[in-house]
Amino acid sequence: MRLLRFQRKLDDEKGAGLLGLSLQATMEALLALGLHKQAEQLYRDFRVPDKRYWWLKLKSLAEKEEWEELEKFSKSKKSPIGYLAFVDVCMKCNNKYEAKKYVSKVTPEQKVKAHLAISDLEGAADAAIEHKNESEMAAVLSRCSASDRSLIDRLNRARASVAKK
Repeated sequence: MRLLRFQRKLDDEKGAGLLGLSLQATMEALLALGLHKQAEQLYRDFRVPDKRYWWLKLKSLAEKEEWEELEKFSKSKKSPIGYLAFVDVCMKCNNKYEAKKYVSKVTPEQKVKAHLAISDLEGAADAAIEHKNESEMAAVLSRCSASDRSLIDRLNRARASVAKK
C-alpha cells in the first residue's frame, strides 16, 4: 500500500506513470527519469539491499551517459558491489576512458581482470606478475598477439620463476 501511495503521489506531481509497477521497476523508472532523490527515498523506506540499489543506479547512470554523476556516486561511499562492476558497465557502454578511472580502485585480486577488460595488456601483465599467479599470467598471454614479443617474453620468464618455486 505504501508503494502504491508513493506511486500515485509521484504520478500526480510528475506524471511519471509508475502506478502498479514493482518496487524494483519503480526504482528503475525513477532513476531513468533522473529522479534520484525519490529513488533513494524508496531505497531507504523499503530497506532495499545496498547491492541492489548500487547496481540499479550504476546501470542507470551509465545508460544515460551521466559520467560525472557516476564518478560522484562511486566516491559517495565504499562500493558494496566493488569497482570491477564500474569497469564492466563503462566498457559495455563503450567508454574506455571512464572505465580506466575505476581500474585503480579494483581489489588486487581483480586487477588483472580489470586491466584485461580495458585491453591494457601491460597493466594486466604487471598485476599478474606482482601476484605471482600462473593462471592470471596465462590469461594475459592468451590475449597477447605476436607483436607483443617483449611482453610475452617477460610473462614467460615470470611463469618460469613461479613454476620453479
